Amino acid sequence: MNTCTPLLALALLGLASVLPPTDATIVAGALLPHGDIALDPARDPALNSTQRRQATELHAAALQAGKFLQDASPELIFLATPHGVADLERHAFFLNPTAAGCLDPLPALPGGSGSATGATAATAAGAGAEGSAEAQLSPAQQQLGHPGRRRCTDVSVAVGTSVMLLKFLRDRTFQQTTGLSGFGPPGEAAAPFPLGWDELRGSARFLLLSFPSRRYNESVQMAPEVLDMGMALWDALEALPQRVAVLVSGDLAHTHDPAGPYGFSKDAAPFDAAVGRWADSLRADELLGEAARRQHGAKSCGFLGMVMLHGMLHRGMAAALDGAAAALGSSARGAEGQLSTSVARAGTGAPGQQAAGQRSLQEQQWPPADAGGGVPGTWRGRLLALQHPTYYGMAVATFERLGLQAVAVQ
Repeated sequence: MNTCTPLLALALLGLASVLPPTDATIVAGALLPHGDIALDPARDPALNSTQRRQATELHAAALQAGKFLQDASPELIFLATPHGVADLERHAFFLNPTAAGCLDPLPALPGGSGSATGATAATAAGAGAEGSAEAQLSPAQQQLGHPGRRRCTDVSVAVGTSVMLLKFLRDRTFQQTTGLSGFGPPGEAAAPFPLGWDELRGSARFLLLSFPSRRYNESVQMAPEVLDMGMALWDALEALPQRVAVLVSGDLAHTHDPAGPYGFSKDAAPFDAAVGRWADSLRADELLGEAARRQHGAKSCGFLGMVMLHGMLHRGMAAALDGAAAALGSSARGAEGQLSTSVARAGTGAPGQQAAGQRSLQEQQWPPADAGGGVPGTWRGRLLALQHPTYYGMAVATFERLGLQAVAVQ
């Protein structure tokens, strides 16, 4: 059963207009959920008042994150997803020139109005509805959904850049990486590569990375390689001539509800809380310590995406601090070299089991709570919303690179 509709699609609606290359660099990051419960909570009849309030907060936060991304004007969007077509063992880049996800027909509201309440996927703006049903749709539904027929949205994939990233990672000893193409040779297939739902939109081109399916049972064990890969990807993406945004599509703990498909775990709430603190502070110990210890019980699909993003941001953070120190004639702390060894390497994350490397995380406490102290080029995280209106938790967060010159959207 597919219960996931990305709020990522809602956030990306504003990216239909981008700028020519200027100030090429990694310009923004975001964590976005893909739960359909928050797609249009005002019209979802399955929600009680508490769930509706929580889902409405997530919905508003996704729109706010979308405005943040639009203002960053990315030309390339790197997306890490836990729910793409997956290799059993290897991280996979999608190599068709286009990728597509679809919106299925939506259920009618009580009273037979025929308007949309949610979906297995969101679709492009302007889909509309016919006849009197149009008047029954909220603005979000008019933009994202159609109640009567299946619709699909294509996005452009930067195949050449994806192949470059793949080769770069393999040269850096990341052999557990591959590329996937469907229905034709890489870069030449006429048919779009299938996405699980209509997750993406906009005229920016995409770099799509899918985590291997071993992540379902080995996510904590995989964290060191994913952290290292994030740091390597920073080096590659930062060197590109385009403005790049990095997005993580993923939800938090899936074990909040005893009646849910994964049951209840006492790790669910502490996991979500640790992620929230990490998003606000970028502290390694919150994500790689507390959240990693809780992941076995929490069963978060977004954990590895956050670990990858953490590696990217802190590679950039350390480089900025090194540069600032060099400008002052002193030596910056070489923190990025410690990151790859500070994650839990041997533990399963089971409750009560201390993960290997936890001690070093608690001792180094890097970065400090001010996450770089405002040095240009460092990063500031901001948690916009964290709720669990259903059995799984969802968070919306943005990550701002300090000191970049603002670029106006034309």
